[in-house]
Amino acid sequence: METAVKVPLGERVNLRMLVFIAVIGFLVGYPIYILIDAQMSGGVKNAANGYKLVGLKAMSTFEFDQTNGTITDIPKKWRELDGQKVIMHGEMWSPSVAGNTVESFELCYSIAKCCFSGPPLVQHFI
Repeated sequence: METAVKVPLGERVNLRMLVFIAVIGFLVGYPIYILIDAQMSGGVKNAANGYKLVGLKAMSTFEFDQTNGTITDIPKKWRELDGQKVIMHGEMWSPSVAGNTVESFELCYSIAKCCFSGPPLVQHFI
């Protein structure tokens, strides 16, 4: 009767296997971390020097009457940001200017990705 020889763990696991597991773990774990972090923070995080980091995508995901909407229809969480210092990352949209200088613009988290269900809504722009 033959007995199976148990190979030590150090010989069964090598550097390539550890690197492969680390890469797959990062590729799966990082997007999950981003989703969980966005859900836990609700789109508003405290940043340095009294600023708040605001996610524009999270900020625009509420129902709003496009013709008869009022300021009270905006969720309280977003109205409380009025007058505070905020940091927002997004894309500039200025339909009336095509030059090197811009006097005014609107900010959207992504002009190309914001509106799969039709034209952009008023709550998609700041």
